[in-house]
Amino acid sequence: MKRYFKYSVTPTVGASSAYAAGDFVGEVMEIKTGAADSTPATLKTMTIIDDAAQGSALNVIFFSQEPTIASADNAALNLTDANMAYYIGHVAVATGNYVASASNAAACVKDINLHGLTSSDENGTIYAVIESAGTPTFAATDDLTFTFTFDLD
Repeated sequence: MKRYFKYSVTPTVGASSAYAAGDFVGEVMEIKTGAADSTPATLKTMTIIDDAAQGSALNVIFFSQEPTIASADNAALNLTDANMAYYIGHVAVATGNYVASASNAAACVKDINLHGLTSSDENGTIYAVIESAGTPTFAATDDLTFTFTFDLD
């Protein structure tokens, strides 16, 4: 029987100011994979709930260790060579991944199959940063919620 683990994160994002493509969105996300003792997990799906109904394209970039990001929120994302040493993959979210209503939007990226996600700690923690690939303007600092589903087998 397959074992799955879901984990949700609501990063703090900038409100009321437009992001540009290539900007760092919010803060570094700490994500629990549910895998212990450096056991690899596979990212299967990622959902985004966008309470501001922006439905903007985003890149979510994953790391096995917490990256040190010198970029400020809503400024050009600058990933150093030292950060990229811990790069373990990314997921591009297109505008076509969203379904929208008048007050919110939701995206679901399925069949990601990003294999071998291992952490540098025994708790299965990985990290991610969000890069804007569009020009969203969020209304509140908690407008985005990400849910990650991992396959542990």
